[in-house]
Amino acid sequence: MRVRYVYIILVLFVGGYLSFKFAQIFGDSLFFKNKDRINMVIYGQQSALYSIDTNESRHYVLYFPPDLKMQVPGGYGNYRVGSLGKLAKLDGNQDIYRKTFAFATTAFVDYYFYPAGQEVYYGEKVSKTVTQPSFFDFIKYRSNASIVDRIYLLLTFFRINQADITLIDYLERTNSAKKDIFFQEESFKQESIGLLFQKKYRTEHKSVQILYDDRYQVAKNIASLLEGNGIRVNDISINFIDKKKCLLIEDRPDSNQFSSTVVDMADYFDCSIVKGKTDVYDIIFVLGNIEDDWEVV
Repeated sequence: MRVRYVYIILVLFVGGYLSFKFAQIFGDSLFFKNKDRINMVIYGQQSALYSIDTNESRHYVLYFPPDLKMQVPGGYGNYRVGSLGKLAKLDGNQDIYRKTFAFATTAFVDYYFYPAGQEVYYGEKVSKTVTQPSFFDFIKYRSNASIVDRIYLLLTFFRINQADITLIDYLERTNSAKKDIFFQEESFKQESIGLLFQKKYRTEHKSVQILYDDRYQVAKNIASLLEGNGIRVNDISINFIDKKKCLLIEDRPDSNQFSSTVVDMADYFDCSIVKGKTDVYDIIFVLGNIEDDWEVV
């Protein structure tokens, strides 16, 4: 009898724990997140960035040929898109997918999907016809998305009309000596910045000051990333605050809640948030240690 009670208690404990973990995962999933736009990368022979509007039908896709070279944040330099998978595998840093495509497109890349192997892809051509991710991309590929988020994304693409997805084109530059093809970040920013913005950031209309230690170009690139998402950067200055780790400061004297803008920035860059004086700005963004993470050489 005693063994039976122990067994029942054990089953209840395990069941309760699993229920708690599932509720926690579900509560943190896209089903409950207030996102205006979801940006995700499918990596492979024809790598693609999909930007999905959750409220309207302004959906976009960019395709990247394997031989296209892109700047990889973190001090890696320029890499062929078709070699990113091997680089991420060898370095043990799958976040390379997120940062590389975010840096190039000035969009907060939320999720990335990639094959399990280290296959290196080659080719200069991509399809000019819009296609959607396949069912197997969401099921078989590895990803930073949870199983619940995979289900959400799959259901989202099921309801999207393929005709509502617009293909974004971009300029490339060819090195005549080496025949290398480079993605043109600056021309893309000039022509396409603002297409992939989050409406809620423009609604909150927060002003941001970025403080950097010794890498102005990193601060400038992060400013472009923020502005591409609809977050206004008013100033970039040298950091005189004695903080070495990434930190976000928001002046919220009349509220116990932080704004969606600062919460999402903290989540995306893995920073802490504190309340404090921010002078004439709404948010102060102390880059600290992430200057290394987002440096391009």
